[in-house]
Amino acid sequence: MSVKFEFDFESFEEMRTRIESIDSDIETELNQILKDEGKKTIEPSITALIPISAKRRGAHAKNSKWSTQDLGNLEITIKAKGGAANKPGSFGYLVFPNEGRGPRNHVAHHFMETGRDLALPNLVEVTQQKLIERIEEVL
Repeated sequence: MSVKFEFDFESFEEMRTRIESIDSDIETELNQILKDEGKKTIEPSITALIPISAKRRGAHAKNSKWSTQDLGNLEITIKAKGGAANKPGSFGYLVFPNEGRGPRNHVAHHFMETGRDLALPNLVEVTQQKLIERIEEVL
């Protein structure tokens, strides 16, 4: 028993043409995915790692809207709302977590990078799935 497979080059050329037609738009697609999925994928992963001080009174970043996002071309930056601790809505202890700065923070915390790294496989999977869906729409 045997089975044979041959490429139908006419169909293959049509498929290649359709994929190339979204090629110029793929960068826009990726930027849109980052805008829609980036923050909601990465931020919760970081939030889960933010330490809560038992000594601090008032709002904690972990239980608040602690971040903003900046979008660039094919990139997203999640920023902590840091600044002077006396500013309302500011979480001063998130300004320099990696350096262990401050009167109560003597240990470097790398929760931003660790949270991002933990979230990346999920973001890559979501990105791949959305691109596959887009290619299937075109085909």
